Amino acid sequence: MTNLTHIFGASDDLIEVEGEISDELYPRLRDAIPDTVSVGLADGREVLINVEYGYDGIWRLTPTTHVDLVTITAARGDGEPDDVDGCPGYSDKASIAGATSVHLLSQEGAR
Repeated sequence: MTNLTHIFGASDDLIEVEGEISDELYPRLRDAIPDTVSVGLADGREVLINVEYGYDGIWRLTPTTHVDLVTITAARGDGEPDDVDGCPGYSDKASIAGATSVHLLSQEGAR
């Protein structure tokens, strides 16, 4: 069985990380500029995922590197209950196997 890490938006100012790694990330949430989540993998690769909280109240997650390693589950709708991983209906969910670290690049500064 593969151990997965799930990343999704929670409330309007928090990104949750659940599964193999658990954490809370606090994005800057600047208009029209997505935050980027960096996911380090056991094999040394880094997956980057853009995270945006839209005016419609929906979190959108878009992988920008190693997209084949990320499974995105689309937001189901604001009124939908949380899924089995705790992801609310108003957020996309990114699922990644083999994660060893997760952090916001905005917390680390520009690269």
